[in-house]
This record gives sequence, structure tokens and C-alpha cells, in this order.
Amino acid sequence: FAPPRPNPQSFRPITHHPCSNSGYQIRQYQLSGLNFLVNSWYNKRNAILADEMGLGKTAQAIMFLDYLDKQQEVHGPFLIVAPLSTIPHWKREIAEWSSLAQVTYCGDSTYRRFTRNYEMFYPKTNIPMFQVLLTTYEYIIRAEKLFNQINWRAIIIDEAQRMKNHQSKLFNTLKSYNSDFKLLLTGTPLQNNIEELWSLLNFL
Repeated sequence: FAPPRPNPQSFRPITHHPCSNSGYQIRQYQLSGLNFLVNSWYNKRNAILADEMGLGKTAQAIMFLDYLDKQQEVHGPFLIVAPLSTIPHWKREIAEWSSLAQVTYCGDSTYRRFTRNYEMFYPKTNIPMFQVLLTTYEYIIRAEKLFNQINWRAIIIDEAQRMKNHQSKLFNTLKSYNSDFKLLLTGTPLQNNIEELWSLLNFL
């Protein structure tokens, strides 16, 4: 259950954000990015956050989920899809910028089976125990039946330039997922390729 989306006219820009759990301060451009995401959510518009690498898109995305959790009482479940190599970074940023309960679905079959049986749903229900589920492109496809039974409050896709082929299995699998809000993160500038841009916008 999630409360109704507020009236877009009630949006007020966030002018201050508390320090992270380790005392890091948000930068002004990151605050602007957070306001962009919150405003998009208020207006029921999915979004692309495109910026150069190293400027904190991950942190901005986590601050946005934390805002939904603490300020709007939208407690998840949230899905984050990222390359395997960046999963540890995402886990650190979630712990740094939020208090969201997270679970990771990847790794060997034993770990995934344990996650499915003991960390994903309350016993004998399909109610998620977690707030944020982190997984990779590979398991978005392989575990489609598992993930597709969940009504996601937000789906965040890292390195979204991988979605440029609208005929790919990844694109069509993710498009079949139920979600209230979709966010694409990319550090790759949009090129003069209409088909690739159309694919990203079509997904949103």
C-alpha cells in the first residue's frame, strides 16, 4: 500500500538536505538533481538523470528514495538494476544516504536461493520484507517471474544506455514490470542517434 500521489501544485523545492550518516554534505547541483526527481515524481513523469561520471547520480537517486520513504510514506518496494561491478558501490551509498532496508539478488545459486527463501518475502506471503532490491541486468531477465509479481514503487536503472536497443530482451523484460515511477541514470551524453534516444523515451 502507498498513499495517493500529492497534488503537483503542492510541490515545494527542497532547500536543505541533512548530512549523510558519515557527515558528508550534499552539493548544490545534487540538491538541484534531487528537486528535479521529486518534482518529476509529483507530476507523474518518469525521468532521465544524465550527468558525467563521478558527480553523484547514485547518491541523488538514493536521496530521492529516502525522500519518498521519510517524507511521503512511500516505503517501497524499490528496484535498482545496475552492472555487477557497481553493486558494492550502490550498497555503500544506500547505507550512507538512507536507512532503507536493502537486499541484493545476485551471486551463486546457493546465495540466490537463500535470498528468495529468507530475505525477500514474509513467510507464506508475497509481501516484500525489503525496501530496496539490488540486482543486475542478468537476473532481471533470469528472475523475471519472481520480480514481475511485485508492484514496484520505483525502478531505477543504472547505465541506462544499455536500454538503447528497444528490441532487446532486457528492454522488453523491464518494460513488462509494474512500476509507479521509472528513473534512468546515464553518464553517457545523448548522441545524435534518434533511434537510441527514442528507445529510452519509449521505455519511460
